[in-house]
Parts: sequence; C-alpha cells; structure tokens
Amino acid sequence: LEGWQGEAFSFLKFSTQWLQHAEVLLGQTEEVLDAYCFFAHEALEAGEVCWLFLAGHEAAFAVNGDMALDDTHYLDTSHILMAAKINLSEWQSGESNKYLTFVRAPGEKELSEWFEKVVGFTDKLDTAKQTEQLLAVVEDYTRKLPDEVAEQTREKVVEYCLEQSK
Repeated sequence: LEGWQGEAFSFLKFSTQWLQHAEVLLGQTEEVLDAYCFFAHEALEAGEVCWLFLAGHEAAFAVNGDMALDDTHYLDTSHILMAAKINLSEWQSGESNKYLTFVRAPGEKELSEWFEKVVGFTDKLDTAKQTEQLLAVVEDYTRKLPDEVAEQTREKVVEYCLEQSK
C-alpha cells in the first residue's frame, strides 16, 4: 500500500502483490476459495478510498460468433463474500486508526480470518466480552417480562449469538 501510494509502483502492481500475498496465506489454511477478487480506487473530493472485494461467480451460457453456445462464468455481484474499504486519506494522515472497514463472510469463520490477515485487519472487537454484555442487558430486560415470554426472548438472543459466531 505504501509503495503504491508513494508512487513507487502502479495500482496494477499493488493489486498483483496483494493477490500473491493472499495466495500464500490461503495456502496456510485448509480453505478452498473459488471467487473473483477485484479492486477499485476511488478519488473524490471527500478523499481517496481503495476497495477490495471477493465475489462469487455463476455458470452461464453465451452465444459465440458461430451462433453456438459456449460455457462461461459471470461475476455475481449479489454474492460478495468479503470486502474491505481502506480510507487512504485517513490512513495517510495518521490521525485515525479507523481507516479500514471490513465485511466478513457469514458462516465462514476461517475464511474471514484469512481475509483479515490479508488486509492487515488487527483492531478486532472482543466479541466474547460484547456477548456477555449483551446477555446481561437481555437478562435485565427479561426480568420485567412474563416468564414464558422472557424464556423465549433469551432463547432467541442465544440462537442469534451462536449464529453470529459461526
């Protein structure tokens, strides 16, 4: 990122190096990834942003020049597996450590952890502590409810927490 932003090399070289780094880290896991990776650089008046996306693809057919059907794939942008947004303006200013936004793949914990390493995401939330705080708030709230409703509410919250931890 520093090399590209310092104009030592191009955006193409930056994205190629990122993919090589991602491939090395993926090789250290048991995960299999079948997706497209695409990058975008956005320069607006409000600042510069670099986007990284991993998206799925779908099989389809295309008509070739001989009017025959060929197998093809298309980028399924409705199925973004993971994404990262790097606010380059904030990163370069050094005034904020909140320049990176990350979207995890639901239900893909190991793959999400791989993507976090690839983009250098280190400022993680303490989800266990936050879950404990949530459960304490729910417990306080449910004390005011009838027993049957309170139990159902607690069960729904626990189900939600378990689903989020996958």
